[in-house]
Amino acid sequence: MEHRRASEDITSRIDTFLTEKEQQYSRELSEARSHLEERVKEVKTDLEKDIREVKTDLKDDLREVKSDLKDDLKGIKDDLKGVKTQVMALMGLGITSLIALIGIIVTLLIQK
Repeated sequence: MEHRRASEDITSRIDTFLTEKEQQYSRELSEARSHLEERVKEVKTDLEKDIREVKTDLKDDLREVKSDLKDDLKGIKDDLKGVKTQVMALMGLGITSLIALIGIIVTLLIQK
């Protein structure tokens, strides 16, 4: 009988120990879950902030590139206007020279 009582006592102690451990692990699991959820929120907030900063930087970079391209196009247009002016001047000289040459040829033909 004592043996049975000792066995029941051991079983009761084991059950109590297991119940305590289950409660302890349940609390620790809940704490770990809460900690992880909080950390996930922090990381999410940090990522959202980083994304906003990157978007802002990209917008600024695009504005700078757009401004640079406008300046480059303006420079190209100015260069082309200068080239056009030079070509027109050369054409004027060419036409004048051609008229003078034709005049000389006509004069030579008439004198013969």
